[in-house]
Amino acid sequence: MELLQLTYFLALAETEHVTKTAEKLMISQPTLSLTIRRLEEELGADLFDRNGRNIHLNENGRIFRSYAQNALHTLEAGVTDLKRRSSAAQYTISVGIQSPYVWQDLIGQFASQSQNYILSQRSVEDDAFEQALRNNSIDFYIGSLQDLSEGAQTDVFETFTFARGRLCIIVPAASPYAQRKSVKLAELSQESFICRPKAEVFQQYTNRLCEMAGFQPKVSMISDYTMREAMVAEGHGLSFSSTLATRWLNDSRIQAVEIEDDFAVRLQQLIWLKDKPLTKGAKSFLSFVQDYAERIWQIKQ
Repeated sequence: MELLQLTYFLALAETEHVTKTAEKLMISQPTLSLTIRRLEEELGADLFDRNGRNIHLNENGRIFRSYAQNALHTLEAGVTDLKRRSSAAQYTISVGIQSPYVWQDLIGQFASQSQNYILSQRSVEDDAFEQALRNNSIDFYIGSLQDLSEGAQTDVFETFTFARGRLCIIVPAASPYAQRKSVKLAELSQESFICRPKAEVFQQYTNRLCEMAGFQPKVSMISDYTMREAMVAEGHGLSFSSTLATRWLNDSRIQAVEIEDDFAVRLQQLIWLKDKPLTKGAKSFLSFVQDYAERIWQIKQ
């Protein structure tokens, strides 16, 4: 199996369009199609469903995509680790973010005012951030240690809580819940939910809260955050979010309703490895996040 095959596969999995992918990769369509076919032959399974000119990632493809992404992330971590050894690494900050779209303002503001630094950002929505911090493939993780399972080792990390919100539920605008300011989590025990993939730490976190409220959520659909709002609007179920994320909601068909239970407080933290020397760029980013916390969320250092 070749690295080029994985690169082509991930690009096609993202667009599900041969012509657009070939143009993006600056190769011919036959070259792309042949590369994918050889990969499928090597794996012994089709990764896409094909119907004429239409192509869609199938279940095999979705499973293999996560492995391919992890493989490339591991290689990227190796490249990053080597680059860190050069003096230029002092001006590079690598950040893993659980929900990048939620913190687009934070990242954008830092990039605008810190143009001498290079910010490298990637999505990390499962507990892989622990290993990424340990092996120095990222300097910081933006997420929450409260998402980790009980008993997880956390004393190796430093944290700075830069934002606080509340867990909330996304409901259709026509739902009776939409007329309320808040609900008890236990009131939702008979509802169906559009859930995140079970490997994602936010899904594990909300599952634990539902257990605290005395029920297990009924799953109607599994979707990543890019589609869940549309699926809620179409009536396929309710979805968990937080007030930290719903500030970006811009769809009149849905409404965010807070969960009023005391345990439904949502923290967002900047997390890094304890006792690890911070580069000049990392120190600058930490200072910026501390200022952001006080300026935007009124959280003092």
